[in-house]
Parts: sequence; C-alpha cells; structure tokens
Amino acid sequence: MTGEYRDRCFDGELFGNQTIHDCRFENCTFLACQLESATLNTSQFQDCDFTRSQLNGASLKGCVFGQCNFTDSRLFAVKMEGTHLVACRFDGADMRAIQVEACDWSFSSLRLQKLADLDLRRLKLVEADLYGADFTKSDLRNADFSRSVLAQAKFDEADLRGAGLHGVDLRQASLAQTRIDLAQAILFAQSHGAIVQE
Repeated sequence: MTGEYRDRCFDGELFGNQTIHDCRFENCTFLACQLESATLNTSQFQDCDFTRSQLNGASLKGCVFGQCNFTDSRLFAVKMEGTHLVACRFDGADMRAIQVEACDWSFSSLRLQKLADLDLRRLKLVEADLYGADFTKSDLRNADFSRSVLAQAKFDEADLRGAGLHGVDLRQASLAQTRIDLAQAILFAQSHGAIVQE
C-alpha cells in the first residue's frame, strides 16, 4: 500500500501482515483496525485515530505519528525503529514487550502505562505526561525525560544513569533501588531541599 490519504475512514479494515510503505495519512480513522504483524515503513500519520486497533507484533520503521490517538489499542511486542510518536495519546493501550530504537515519544500522554522490564535506552520523552507510569526494572539509560510529568511514576530497580532529568520534579516519583549517576544524585538531593556543597 502506498499513496496519500486525507479524511479517509479505514475503520475495521484488515491490514494484518501487509506492508504500508511511503504513505501519508492525514485526519484518517483506523478504529478497531487489524494491523497485527503489519510492516509500516517511512510513512506519516497526522491527526489519525487508532482507537481499539490491533497492532500486536507490527514493525514500524522510520514512521512519524503526530497527534494520533491510540486509546485502548494493542501494541504488544511492536518493534519501532526511528519512529516518532509525537503528542500522541495512549490511554488504556497495551504497550507491553514493546521494542524501541532511536525513537521519540515527546509530548505524548502515557499516563498509567505499564512500561516495566523494557529496553528504552535513548528514548526521547520530552514534556511527556508520564503520571503513574510504571518503569520498574526498565533500562532507561540516556533517555530524555526533560520537563516531563513524573508524579506517581515508578522507577523501582530501573537504570536511569545518563538520563536527562532537566526540569522534572522527582519528589513524587518512586525510586526504590533505582540506579542513578552522581549528577542525578545531586539533582535528587536538591529536589528534596538539600544544599549540595563540596
């Protein structure tokens, strides 16, 4: 499948095991679509609605999703490489076992998401809403959480070394046995009112 599509309705259609390559979709709906094991390459989706869609096992490479809605969608074991999901919503979505490489989820809403035991190294989450998200035991080295909402987020036993934490409030996040580097330790102490001196 290739081409450009605007204001199109693909609700309930079957795209399983198909390849979508070099496409552009704008203001399209994919409600309850079957995209399981589909391959999406270098395609753009702007203001599209994927509510209740099935993307389990899909492969997304070089794609851009801007302001898309993935409410109650299934993204179990999706593989993403060089894919941007910017200002998207994932309320109630299943993102377990997701695999990411060189991806950007900035400005997205990932409230209460279960993102435990994942390799999320270098993932960009700038100004993302991560309220109550569970990153327990995840590898978050060199991820960028700058100015993100981390209230009630869980980082227990996660690895945060090298992660960007500029402008975040760590006071309400759970950090039990979290691995952090020295610069982050100073930031953590300062966020709790300590004055760090040599």
